[in-house]
Amino acid sequence: MPNEEFIKTKPKILIICDFYLPGYKSGGGMRTLVNMVERFHNIYEFCIITRDHDGKIDRQPYLNVKINEWNTIHHSKVFYLSKNKIRISKLRELIIQTSKSIVKRNIPDKTIPNKTIAGKSRYKPSGLSLT
Repeated sequence: MPNEEFIKTKPKILIICDFYLPGYKSGGGMRTLVNMVERFHNIYEFCIITRDHDGKIDRQPYLNVKINEWNTIHHSKVFYLSKNKIRISKLRELIIQTSKSIVKRNIPDKTIPNKTIAGKSRYKPSGLSLT
């Protein structure tokens, strides 16, 4: 059982994705994220930045979440961006805001490489890579 201090300082994972709950029309990629959060929420704190609608065809904003604000949705904090807020500057602001509380690993263990996994990309074949 993890000690109490570890529970208070869960490492934070920031996910930026096109679609998330309460949506269901966008398919497998979103379901993978939902399952990951469900499986690992006891170990990590998940923050998700996503669009305010369900899939590429249904562009009506969700009615049951706060838009352009943080929401607590199924063991995660989710920020639903409205169409007019999807800008690099807004994403940068949210990343900086979120990263202030990211817990960095401070373990001098050479057997655990310090790697970042880049997410799925429609634009580059190298979208999923270790950097």
